[in-house]
Amino acid sequence: MRNIAPHCAVALLGGALALGVATAASATNFLEVYHQAVRHDPIYRQAHANYRAAREARPEAFALLLPQLSASAGETWSHSSGRAGQISSTSSGSLYSYQLPYAENTTGKSWSLNLSETLFSWTDWMNLKAADHQVAEAQANYEAATQGLILSTAQAYFNVLAALDTLHAQQSSLEALTLETTRARKEYRIGMIAITDVQQARAARDAAAAEVIVDEQALSAAEDQLQAITGRHYRSLAEPGPHLPLAMPDPADRHAWVQTALRQNLSLIASRLAAKAAADGVRAAY
Repeated sequence: MRNIAPHCAVALLGGALALGVATAASATNFLEVYHQAVRHDPIYRQAHANYRAAREARPEAFALLLPQLSASAGETWSHSSGRAGQISSTSSGSLYSYQLPYAENTTGKSWSLNLSETLFSWTDWMNLKAADHQVAEAQANYEAATQGLILSTAQAYFNVLAALDTLHAQQSSLEALTLETTRARKEYRIGMIAITDVQQARAARDAAAAEVIVDEQALSAAEDQLQAITGRHYRSLAEPGPHLPLAMPDPADRHAWVQTALRQNLSLIASRLAAKAAADGVRAAY
């Protein structure tokens, strides 16, 4: 299958350059955040490890189609000793017996070299085909995890920026309402407005203060979500630059994009490859 990971990286780099990398030096841009997510995210790391393990399936299956060479060598050694009886005669013709010691050592060596090759094995060829599909499936799952990590990192990144903007806006509103409450109190003291106007201003300020607390909690939750992906807490994130491109879909045809998704969706591709690998495994059994 076509490796699309480089294309994802190019698109990611282009997006990062559009995110205002020329901001304050202390601000972390999206590309840096993504690289930290690659090193930390457990789902992505698991998919990468599974892909590396699955790549070993093809060499193992291909090895069964190669000539099989085996060699062996051996050496034996034995030792025996004892006393053996002997009978001799003298010059006068009388016989006598005696014992003589003996020792015997025996050594043997052997070598063998065997070369064999199967002319054709349907099972081995089908297993090789299944291994190819398994490797491609693991690659599709790995690239799907890469795309998923880009998406989840981008969502978490922009959720933090959005929550921060909302908090800043609400804090500005609280400051304005606080000033309005102070002005209402002064006007009440000189008799320009009724006490109900002061109470209304105070209620609006209290509601804004409560919203600030809610927005602070939302920002903290967004930062925790990003930290869960990258393993780091960021003091400042780079905001989008003024020239961030917002390209329209081309072609502007929903049906065309549905068909493209059906052809290129990595999860669907992985499922199809898994089905092919299973079918090859069945054929290998017959």
